[in-house]
Amino acid sequence: MKSLFKGQRPTLAVRTKATEAYQQVLVPTNFSPSSHQALLMALKVAPKAAISLLHVCEMPSPENMRTAGIDESSIQAYRTKTLDDAQATMSGIIADCGVERDDVEIVVEFGYPPAVIKEKAQSFGADLLVIGKGGKAGHQEVLLSSVAKHVMYETEGDILLVDAGR
Repeated sequence: MKSLFKGQRPTLAVRTKATEAYQQVLVPTNFSPSSHQALLMALKVAPKAAISLLHVCEMPSPENMRTAGIDESSIQAYRTKTLDDAQATMSGIIADCGVERDDVEIVVEFGYPPAVIKEKAQSFGADLLVIGKGGKAGHQEVLLSSVAKHVMYETEGDILLVDAGR
């Protein structure tokens, strides 16, 4: 399994017997270059599928923020700004990738990325996850690879791992 995360070629892990073309594709994004490549690859591999672009925002729990003395309106303002910024960035990714389809759904959630990705894959009925396997830099790349590993081990559908260079 380790070699899946070090190679530079797209790697497809097939877990189910194909009976038809992919219908529902989930593309988790962390805004890295490999996330852009994942969206482009999803469009190539599943040109007629419904595609959901997912970003999971991690933030301190509201309870911890309250304990730190942050008032409710500030917590809500922070959450709203975080969601708005993520949605704007995702719209930019779609535009940067030259996507002319209006069926790429933007989904932004708060939570622990592997758990949210797994839950969204199940609730959307995703038959393919396309995930970038590279990160931004340094230790953050290790963390992002950890997310990809969790997704590989904990989700049921086919998974296509994409590197930023491809």
